[in-house]
Amino acid sequence: MLFKEVEKCKILVLGDPKVGKTALIRRLSEYTFDEEETHKVGIDVVKKHVTFGKNNKDNIKKRFTIEIWDTTNQAEFQSLSSGFYRNADGVIICFDLTNYESFSNIDYWRNNYEKFTPPQKVKETPIALFATKCDLTDDISVTSKMIEDFEMDKYKTSAKTGENVEEAFKDFIKKIWMLKRAQKKERDKNRDKNKEKEKSEENDPGSRQVITLQPQKHQKFEDKGSMADCSKCFTCG
Repeated sequence: MLFKEVEKCKILVLGDPKVGKTALIRRLSEYTFDEEETHKVGIDVVKKHVTFGKNNKDNIKKRFTIEIWDTTNQAEFQSLSSGFYRNADGVIICFDLTNYESFSNIDYWRNNYEKFTPPQKVKETPIALFATKCDLTDDISVTSKMIEDFEMDKYKTSAKTGENVEEAFKDFIKKIWMLKRAQKKERDKNRDKNKEKEKSEENDPGSRQVITLQPQKHQKFEDKGSMADCSKCFTCG
């Protein structure tokens, strides 16, 4: 099987402490779950190769190399620097289905991302909601109806059972790739238009504005003896 390497993709995973962000990433990258996992202080980056796309005549599939940036689970690190948010291609906001407070803080995390990101980049970057711990059906306090109000892609997941984890990540990554491809096509289209315009102007002299400078004529004065009469010119006729 041949692979066509696609550019790297940076994904941020945001959300309140203890909603299961690290467990979700570990399930995706290592296919494991640890009930006793300790919460680290700092930022962790996990790399993952994701393959998708249909076979073509050359038997080539697309492989996405993604970098998943996991935020710390410590409250004192919630205010992250702009370097963490820089150049993100996608953002995942996690909340715990059994913890309503984590759900109510979705806007906090979205606003925090937008605070450190240029407006145009915000428009171009997709954001998804990952609802965690969907296996704890008896303890769920956030209903599907509540989640529907957010205009984002939404996924229910369980790091413990693995339910929908890989599928959710792959679906979101594919959306990122399709969006990046559409944006590249638009940039290429605009670039070609600009090149055609420049070429057309080069071939059409009439399209260029020509400015002709006329020499200024000095006024002659009859009374050459009066210096006051020469105050409007540099030479006397």
